[in-house]
Amino acid sequence: MRSRRPVRDSPAWPSPADFTDVGSVLLGQLLLSDGEPEAAEGALTAAGGSGSGVISGYAGHLRGHILIGREDLDPAADLLEAAASTMNA
Repeated sequence: MRSRRPVRDSPAWPSPADFTDVGSVLLGQLLLSDGEPEAAEGALTAAGGSGSGVISGYAGHLRGHILIGREDLDPAADLLEAAASTMNA
């Protein structure tokens, strides 16, 4: 049996906002790996409000590591815990 492609209006079809959020997370990850955490935080914050659990969870995970680098450990722990629960929801 052949699998069907998702229909454009179905819930399985990604919205344009999903692509923007994925792009923001990838940009944030690239900036973070290039040693620019301040610039990365802006891109990751933009993606953190996404409705997708995995995308916003990963953005929160990366933002948590930025906070660890600043030695803001309590906020980092809260953010990492929230990111893990978002990704597991």
